[in-house]
Amino acid sequence: MKAFKFLLMAAVAVSAASCAEKADGVEENPQAEEATYVIDKEASTLEWKGQKNENYFHTGKVWFSDGQMTMKGEELISGNFTLDMSTIKAEDPNLDQVKNDTLSAHLQGPYFFNVKNYKDVKVTLGSYKDGKLEVKMNVLGKDLDKTIDADIKLSDDKAWITGKFDVDFKELNMPGMQVQEGQEPIQPLVSYNLKIEMNKQ
Repeated sequence: MKAFKFLLMAAVAVSAASCAEKADGVEENPQAEEATYVIDKEASTLEWKGQKNENYFHTGKVWFSDGQMTMKGEELISGNFTLDMSTIKAEDPNLDQVKNDTLSAHLQGPYFFNVKNYKDVKVTLGSYKDGKLEVKMNVLGKDLDKTIDADIKLSDDKAWITGKFDVDFKELNMPGMQVQEGQEPIQPLVSYNLKIEMNKQ
């Protein structure tokens, strides 16, 4: 009988502790379901800044043609996005429209992103933890593995990826970034400002 009372009291204690955990929000949530988010192309851009030095640089944007991301609660499961390099534009306020258009065509040409042969840049998301996002980018047919600073946020029906980071294209050996006699080369380190907005499916 004493043993039964002891077990009963233990059960009551465990139940009380469980209720306390629920009240305090300590208990883990039930297993989250996976959710897929599809890019809103009109609301998403990748801003860029390329330079020869601190005082000589140009800025612009490039747009996404598609993309999606799958989350399980706060955990990133997978994601892939496509940048349409035929949309890369110079939007430098220090240049007139003619010069911006000329620079845009130059960036799309064989000296840089060679859009005729490599129209798309494929981006695959890896792990995400503590504001660090692993990505694999296929640029000019070559994979580049990078870890970038990024922030993933979720709401009831939307998701966002934002971040500011640099990408070093040195190993791609772009002709436009090579040293030319008598000219200062364009630096292979390009700065980006990422803004992706997605809708839950």
